[in-house]
Order: sequence, then C-alpha cells, then structure tokens
Amino acid sequence: MVLYVIIIKFINVLASDGCQPTSLSYMQACATLGIKQIFTSWSNPKGNADTERVIRTLKEDLVWPYDWDNPFAFQRALNKWVDNYNHDFPHQALGYHTL
Repeated sequence: MVLYVIIIKFINVLASDGCQPTSLSYMQACATLGIKQIFTSWSNPKGNADTERVIRTLKEDLVWPYDWDNPFAFQRALNKWVDNYNHDFPHQALGYHTL
C-alpha cells in the first residue's frame, strides 16, 4: 500500500458554522496543524458565497476535467492553478483586475 501525502499550506480556513467544521475532531485537527478557523456570519447566505464560487471554479477548471491518479501531479497543477487564479484571472469583485 502506498500512502501519498499532499501538503497544502493554509493560514486561515473560512468555513460555515455547519456540523463538520465545528466538530471537535475537526477543530482539534486544525489546531494541531496550526490552521486558524474563521467562520462566516451566522444566517447570512452571502457570507460564504465568494468562497463557494472559488471552490466551484477550482473544480470546473482542475478537478472534474481530469482523472488524477498521482497526487503529486495534482499538487503541481493545483499550485499552478492558484498562482494563475491570483495573478492572471480577472476578478469581478476587484473591477475585473487581478490581485
């Protein structure tokens, strides 16, 4: 059995206040990994809309079109995608400018 470990560096994780991100085991894992949890405002549907859109764009561009069988290849593609998203992708919220 081969175990692949993909390391993604996060400083903060934005999540809703649903049952998964507020579960004791999830919160302990975040604390152990040094991940700071930030929660969207309660009963505010727009509070998580931007995050949901980024995740959907990531899935449309990188996850759904490919059959990934090598996590290291996926990690390299993800790093490239994030760099492209931050520097080459025009963002509506920024007046169609990049970061």
